Amino acid sequence: MATLICKQCNYENEGERIYCHNCGSKLDRSVLPVEKSKPEESVEATRKRVKRLIKPDSGFFAGGGKKLVSAILWALLVAAVIEAVRPPQHVPTVLKKEDFLDVPQLSLALEDATRLPVSRAFSIAEDDINKYLAYTIKAHAGGIFSDMVKFDRSFVHLDKGVCWITSQQSLFGYALYATAGYQLAIENNKLAAKTVGGNIGRLPIHPLIMQYSDVLFQRLWDALTRERKLLDQMKSVDVDDGKITFTTRGSPPR
Repeated sequence: MATLICKQCNYENEGERIYCHNCGSKLDRSVLPVEKSKPEESVEATRKRVKRLIKPDSGFFAGGGKKLVSAILWALLVAAVIEAVRPPQHVPTVLKKEDFLDVPQLSLALEDATRLPVSRAFSIAEDDINKYLAYTIKAHAGGIFSDMVKFDRSFVHLDKGVCWITSQQSLFGYALYATAGYQLAIENNKLAAKTVGGNIGRLPIHPLIMQYSDVLFQRLWDALTRERKLLDQMKSVDVDDGKITFTTRGSPPR
């Protein structure tokens, strides 16, 4: 940094001083080197600099980053919609009229089982349950959205330890599926169902969200009120691949 030497006292002063720091005499600033002036900024460069000040995130990298994030989000949304409208696995075929000739009367079987004097285990196959549901719960259109949404049917798929219940509805004739998975048990003389997950179509839904999905299965629960009361009288229930096994308590002799 340039300095100024006082001609009166030879004191070395900083370059920005006008008067000597030691004796107060006026300094000769003409001896300082002349600074080179900066080249004048072009109009285009000025416009770009002002634009960066006004919109600092409008550069190529920032704009490209936003477009990439937006593209990823849209891709995830489209993928979620596609999964939501796809039918789940294990959708049974729609039964024909002749298939209902041998529909098992499960409610009567459950009622007879509760009257047995001794405890006994008996199993019900997945196919028999689905036939019974198809026979018992008819297709129905109603409510404020009856012109758009129609209840078609309910069916189950039995895995080891989990009973998957699906409600099939149609929107403008296009089938939509909502599935909830339950772990079944008899607790305090009552059938208890713990939600373990579910799907909309094939889109997985967290169990915490599926806990509030009963509205999607309300027609099923309303139609099976009698059967649920009979199941409350069982001693235990076990879900296995393709079947449910119930164990009766045994009715004490009168």
